[in-house]
Amino acid sequence: DWRLRVEAWEVDEVVGEVKLADPDGIVEEVRHASHSEASVLLQASPPCPCWSAGRGKKSHSKLEFRQSQFLLFSPLKYARILKPEFLVIENVRGLLTKPGPIWLRVLVQELRDMGYSLPETAWEFGVENAQASGYWLFDMAALGAFQRRRMIFIVARRERGRFPEPPKPTHRDPKQEGVIPPWRTLGEAIGGMTEDEARAEGLARMSGGRAKLLESIKPGELF
Repeated sequence: DWRLRVEAWEVDEVVGEVKLADPDGIVEEVRHASHSEASVLLQASPPCPCWSAGRGKKSHSKLEFRQSQFLLFSPLKYARILKPEFLVIENVRGLLTKPGPIWLRVLVQELRDMGYSLPETAWEFGVENAQASGYWLFDMAALGAFQRRRMIFIVARRERGRFPEPPKPTHRDPKQEGVIPPWRTLGEAIGGMTEDEARAEGLARMSGGRAKLLESIKPGELF
């Protein structure tokens, strides 16, 4: 049976600095802080190293690597208690490469079994993909981020009704013609900062290979 069972998600394991905390305690804190029993949106970002291009194998044992994969399902524990109207789970594009699609199908099916509806087709970079379902894929630079980062979003809604449409690009590849402005650059974000301000924001001076990589990026370009 290729479906991963819920029992595996319930194990309280420490994976690096990530701990599957008691959801009941966290939910109680959330409700106390918001003075409300109702939840509209639950947004979750499970750890991504195990789905990234490097797959995080250099820094984790095989056991820790597999445990970190199961953290993809941890948001469901909170969704079962909070029962939010909308649930958004984001991760890196690597979730769409082997073996990620199997895990993604399990996640989507579990959400549907919980009573959530998801998009019947997938959207990838603003284009509909009828061969897949349940997710949106964006290049975040096209949505105004200061870097090119391809992210996948699983968007689910509990109540039946009009499903939100994926956002339209607000910025374009500068090599392409268009009416929307070109991608934003890192220079726009931090170009006016002094070195003291950069340190105060936690920005460190790069060295070694990363410094050489940064030097290779021409003004106005993105990596």
